[in-house]
Amino acid sequence: MEKDWLFPYLEIEKGSKIVIYGAGKIGEAYYKQCIYTEYCDVVLWCDSKFESINTNVGVVESPEKIRDVDFDKVIIAVATKGNCIGIFDKLSEMHVPYQKIWSPYDDLSMEINKKALEFPLRQGQGTLDKEHLDIAVIAGRPIQGSGGVRNIYRMVSYLRDFGHHITVYYID
Repeated sequence: MEKDWLFPYLEIEKGSKIVIYGAGKIGEAYYKQCIYTEYCDVVLWCDSKFESINTNVGVVESPEKIRDVDFDKVIIAVATKGNCIGIFDKLSEMHVPYQKIWSPYDDLSMEINKKALEFPLRQGQGTLDKEHLDIAVIAGRPIQGSGGVRNIYRMVSYLRDFGHHITVYYID
């Protein structure tokens, strides 16, 4: 088993149905670990170069098959950040919800979150209206004299000026 590429056990829930996207050294290491440990159910192992990949570990299929399987997470298993972003873009085009995509690059999650605002909603609901968001803020009750109420008021006023609906919930 590849020791250099450890499956993200702490970030992926045990028993999850996963797709492993990538069949190089990382993808193969993740696949083997999932099969040997039975930690996750690998419902699809795919790679864009699936036709030219020969492995005696499992069957590598076309990424297009993602549309046909039920899964909890797509694990991007490639070595470079550029390839991760390319795969993320392809998954977005296939309407895979960004919440179901895992990448080994921490800062790529920021990129994914930026793109989430542009992500078309499922079931023909159109796209996210970035001009008129309904925002809920949950905040601890501010300490009197701390400026917390003033800061929350400024934030709410600022966002309302741009046409957003804001609801603030205080918790004790």
